[in-house]
Amino acid sequence: DGSIYPLSIMGKDADYMGRDVRVVEFSDVTERKQAEDQLHKSEARFRRLADNAPDMIYRMSLPDGRYEYVSPASTAIFGCPPEAFIDTPALIRKLIHPSDKTFFEEQWKALIEGHMPPFYEYRIIYAGSDEVRWLHQSNVLIRDAAGSPIAIEGIVSDITERKACERREKDLQTKLARSGRLESVGALAGGVAHDLNNSLAPLVMLPQLILDNIHDRDLPPDDTTKEMEKCLSIIESSAMRSAKVVKDLLHLSGSGQYPLEPFDLNAAICIQATCSCARDIRSSRSDITFASSLAAEPVMIMANESHLNRAIGNLIHNAAESISKDGSVNVRTSVVQTDEHIGSFEDVPPGRYAVLEIADTGCGVDANDVNHVFEPFFSRKTKGALAGSGLGLAVVHGIVKDHNSFLDVVSLVGEGTTFRIYFPLISSSRETPPVALKRLATPQGSARILAVDDEKAQRFIISKNLEKLGYAASVASHGHEAVALFAEAEKAKHASPFDLVLLDMTMEIGFDGLDTYQAILELYPNQKVIISSGHTDSNRIRAAMELGAGCLPKPYPRSELAEALRKMLDNDEAATAT
Repeated sequence: DGSIYPLSIMGKDADYMGRDVRVVEFSDVTERKQAEDQLHKSEARFRRLADNAPDMIYRMSLPDGRYEYVSPASTAIFGCPPEAFIDTPALIRKLIHPSDKTFFEEQWKALIEGHMPPFYEYRIIYAGSDEVRWLHQSNVLIRDAAGSPIAIEGIVSDITERKACERREKDLQTKLARSGRLESVGALAGGVAHDLNNSLAPLVMLPQLILDNIHDRDLPPDDTTKEMEKCLSIIESSAMRSAKVVKDLLHLSGSGQYPLEPFDLNAAICIQATCSCARDIRSSRSDITFASSLAAEPVMIMANESHLNRAIGNLIHNAAESISKDGSVNVRTSVVQTDEHIGSFEDVPPGRYAVLEIADTGCGVDANDVNHVFEPFFSRKTKGALAGSGLGLAVVHGIVKDHNSFLDVVSLVGEGTTFRIYFPLISSSRETPPVALKRLATPQGSARILAVDDEKAQRFIISKNLEKLGYAASVASHGHEAVALFAEAEKAKHASPFDLVLLDMTMEIGFDGLDTYQAILELYPNQKVIISSGHTDSNRIRAAMELGAGCLPKPYPRSELAEALRKMLDNDEAATAT
């Protein structure tokens, strides 16, 4: 039929009836040839796959440990061509990262002995460079018919990027956990501060009232009177120290109730260099060298000057405290532009920042402890002459968050610690408002003040201090009562009955200080109000301030009350309440 097919021809000499003959056998080998072609094609496909695979594929004979095959991917993964491994089987040992050599030698020994782990991971130094790569190696043990190991076949994959992703994910989880922990601590601190503020108010303000009464009665300055004055002075100073701690607790909650204005970060460093705290540190720690390096141009940020100085002072104090003997504290400001996320402690998004850096050569912090340095009362330092309340860095964290900024910290045990704060940079063309000079508070008897507070003790203390300052004081026990007084005057077509309202923010549920203020403004749109608060929702405070109210944080001494009243009353003095 004209078909063409392969034949196998085999011939041999033979004796046939006494004659020498040659016997030839013809066999159809079509199926065998087809099988051989399929095998060759399969081998070609495997070779193509192996040669083009991104992972290195290899076969190693046992027990001599020589490579029978290494795919071309070895060049991309190790930096060495296949021939290098085939010619030098021990080459891979030279590429192993020093930290993984012992581990790899154990695995290599197990491989040669046929006790093969299914996979393992290790690091190498890429040939001809300092680049560190992570590799994942999978192995299959090949045995002969008798069960003896004769070869190993395996795949080596570059997992450097995967390891980097795992590290970033771990860092993110750590940061989220730390952020949640600090947020919980802040919420707790805020609640505690609110309760403490109300309790501290009498201790802050009553000693001055009692001293005034003693002086008003013209009692003879005998030993009893002097001892009483000393005791009252101790009570007042202790209460003020406690009030300072309460303010620190409020900073932990990250709900600052203070305005931010354009400010030169360089100016803050200059202020710190001449402040009393800096002088105290220098005088008590002559073994510490202080140095600063400021950006050549003004570094403008949105900040609250007093709180920013507080944060910087706390960081410098912490740096000095970390140095046991002989060291340095260096302060630096700079401007950076980052197009990617940076920061090892917390994520700093891309942007243009003013950076404050405070570095010390102190004891340093262990890597495990760095995640806790901003938590209240956390410390590995021995209490010394500069030891504080344990809230220093926690306060820094709260203030930084209030400034919509970011923190980073890098520390090495025995070498020191560097703190960096990334403040969003603003245009230097924005003018810095002039700092108003503080005027001394003097009693003004003509002003009528309404004090609104839901606590009887607070109303008593406030009214008595207002009277001592010369004001005509009235009180209301809640917001509705205060609004009723204004409504009565408005109904009679009278002017506002009060020149100023001192209004507590946290009062009855559903009608707090902001609600009261808004209701009063509907009756008398120009009414002057000062919101007083220990701690509450900062959004409510800001809303009241946007409407024109002043803010006086609790607890406050008489001097701060007098200053706040005078400032509000003197503001736009020509305007009158209607």
